[in-house]
This record gives sequence, structure tokens and C-alpha cells, in this order.
Amino acid sequence: MEAPITTGRRIVVVGVAGGVGTTTVAALSAKLLGSIRQEAVMAIDATDETGRLLRYAGADKDAFLSAASLKLKSQPVRTLPDVVEPAASCGNQLYALGRSEVPASADTFIGASEWTDLTSIFSRFVAVTVVDAGASPRSAQTAALLETAHTIVVVAPDTGFGAERAAAVRVVFSASHPQTPVVTVSTRINREINAQSIRGEDVAGLPFDRHLAAGGAIRLSQLGARTRIAVTEIAGSALSAANGR
Repeated sequence: MEAPITTGRRIVVVGVAGGVGTTTVAALSAKLLGSIRQEAVMAIDATDETGRLLRYAGADKDAFLSAASLKLKSQPVRTLPDVVEPAASCGNQLYALGRSEVPASADTFIGASEWTDLTSIFSRFVAVTVVDAGASPRSAQTAALLETAHTIVVVAPDTGFGAERAAAVRVVFSASHPQTPVVTVSTRINREINAQSIRGEDVAGLPFDRHLAAGGAIRLSQLGARTRIAVTEIAGSALSAANGR
């Protein structure tokens, strides 16, 4: 979690389906990294419709991705304050850019070339960028986001369905991005104990947590002890993989 970083690392979080905890994993990872590292961390909601990352991260204002991209391209970017000025502050060293939760106000998605330019700017000034890519792992939009990823985090529910979907998505990513490490996260989205679960040495687990289930701004101090340990494992594994690439 505190390993030195020479060039900003990019972690892209992808869900195998909707409602499996993709945004929660992205927000948790970013919050923890921002609380531990001395450098700035950026969380970005790049989902294809509306998003909740700003709310989960505890953003102090709306800060939309396309507006930030336009601003950063139209003016000189020389310092960290130039980069984080269009973003929302989320406490500690964390900043966030997101999408509206209201469908009629949903932010427009930026193209692949714009995304490459934007992530290049972030890598010069921000230690870690955590991207919520949503729940469309095989879409053209996700493919664009993965082009600049140093690590891919695949989020799947702790069920038989989740195990099958995670395995299928990993096969696709191994073929399309063979040099990019993949970390799988198994999420427990309710209190029930499932008969089947994802297995493997490279799988991290996120337990059910009452604070996360409330759906509001995430406060690390209110997480259960098991959840805190699990999030540290997830974020640490993702960053370690990204740093070793």
C-alpha cells in the first residue's frame, strides 16, 4: 500500500454484472489508498450510464468527467492543483470525478483518445487512479478503459454464477490484455452463506458489511474489522500487481 511509485498507476475495476459491488470496491480501494498514501489519489466513475462513485467516496460537490477532461485539455497543466481543481475533494488525499445519479443529467462518455490523454495527465501528478468501469466487461467502452490499465480488478458475487462469470471474463481479458495482471474480488452482497463460491489463490473476498449496505458515503472508521482487513488485501493486491507491471 505504501510502496514507492515512480509513475502514476491505473487500476480499472470491472463488474461481471450489475449490482455485484463494483462501485463499492472501487470507492473502498480509493478511500483506503487516499488515507494511507502521502500522494494524491484519484477515483473516476467511467461507467456507461449514471454512477454513484461520487456519493460513495464522500465527494464535497458534483464533478463530472467530461467537464474535467475539457478543462484539462484547454489549459496548461503544470501542477497537482491544476489537475485536482475540477475534481471533488473526498478527504485526505482523495479526489474524485464522476457521473450524475440522475439519468437525464448523465455525463457524456469521453472517447478512447480523450481517455488516453486524460490518464496520461493523471499519471504525471497522481500516484494512483482507481477507475470504476461498470458492469459491461465486453463493451467497447470498457475496452477503451482497459487500454491504459496497469491492473484489472474483476468483481463477482460469491456464488456459482459469479465464479462462472469471473472465469469467463478472465479468459477474455487474458486474450485481449495478456500483459495486464487481473485480480478477482469475490463479494458477499447479503448475509446469506452461499453454497458455492469463487476459489483461487488470487481471489480476494469482501464480506457483507452493514455500513456499506446503507449505500451512503463510505467512512473507513465505520467499517467492520473483517471488512477493513479485506479492503486492505484488495487494494494492496491491485496496487502491488500494478506496480510490478
